Amino acid sequence: MVYRSIISRAQFLIRQRTFATKGSIREQRIGIIGLGSIGTVYFARIGAWLRSSSASRSERWTLDGLVKSEAYEEAIANAATCINSNTIRFRQSHKTEHINSIENSASIHSHSHIKTAKTDSCKILCYDEALKETNVKVDGGTMYDVLIICVKAYDIASVWQRLEARNDLLHKYGTIIWVHNGLTNTQLLRYSARKPSWRNYRAIVSFGAQLKAFGHVEACGIDRPTSFGAIENSRHVASSTQENDTINSILSMLNAAGLPSQLESHQKFNDIVWHKAIINAGINPICSLLNGTNYCLLQNKWSQKCLEMIVKECLIVAHRENALKTINLQSMMRDVNKVALDTKTNKCSMLADLRKKHRTEIELITGSVIAKAQNHNIATPVNEFVLNLIKALEANSINVAEMM
Repeated sequence: MVYRSIISRAQFLIRQRTFATKGSIREQRIGIIGLGSIGTVYFARIGAWLRSSSASRSERWTLDGLVKSEAYEEAIANAATCINSNTIRFRQSHKTEHINSIENSASIHSHSHIKTAKTDSCKILCYDEALKETNVKVDGGTMYDVLIICVKAYDIASVWQRLEARNDLLHKYGTIIWVHNGLTNTQLLRYSARKPSWRNYRAIVSFGAQLKAFGHVEACGIDRPTSFGAIENSRHVASSTQENDTINSILSMLNAAGLPSQLESHQKFNDIVWHKAIINAGINPICSLLNGTNYCLLQNKWSQKCLEMIVKECLIVAHRENALKTINLQSMMRDVNKVALDTKTNKCSMLADLRKKHRTEIELITGSVIAKAQNHNIATPVNEFVLNLIKALEANSINVAEMM
């Protein structure tokens, strides 16, 4: 069954003490920054749920997607082929035929004349325009209450700087959910201390997704839960009734939209972050160097040996960081291999970046582990060697692209 939707639109405001209401209807506004593979899954799922009969009638939501200028231009080009030249279809499909596809539609808006009608469809905005410091306020001054930020880890700093510069984009007591790879919690802790009224959370996804084209993503393992953890230096950690109500409302919405989500304790979330980091550090570099799908890790003893050397170094560092204390090398290898098997037809994001001649996340995935190791005087020669190989491939591919 395919869900097609024009998403009902309303405004949502979270206040310091309580939700803003209009009559008896709670109004909530969500923005998703970055509609790559993960962002598109969130956008398609939430959008389809908003239109479906399962959406809560006691809450009114709006959903905006904010994308970089090049993706915005692609969205406009795609919309031009539709019957309604101002609309683009979003689709999240699955590799297994027995699982439903999810679809919703979004209207394309130039930021200078955004509509404010409460029945307006889900919108796509130009990220570069929306985050300009001198730009007019989004939607006539209405702020977002929740921002789900699905960008590459190396874009975190620039996104944060632009959010800080814009006092009219995120509500003073708004919530930010960061969805990305890498061991970036220390970086996010520094940022949250500068804006303590914002509630910062990080999300670690367990499903795989590949962007086929703008608005179309192919996903697998979508039923696996996404783990959320509070950025603890924030003054608004999920420790009071008010904070719990806010994050629980967001998680309830995500669960209802078919995106299983749960809030974890600090220690458990630290374990999950490291677990995902080791999986990424094992799968991404090797599959990129072998120029194959994730299944290439499982095809022979040589690729398994390479994986084991990488995982062994990473796990030693994780233990020194007080994470994964009960996980040994054999168990960690089993987990990495299971992910590789579950996503065997996927090409990893690092390989996709190399093929597109884009910057990879090797410094945030492998480089973060190396940096943590150096803090403990732990040698990581295999990971350092792999990082340099990927950087060499990255530099060569980018240089070739620049010469073309």
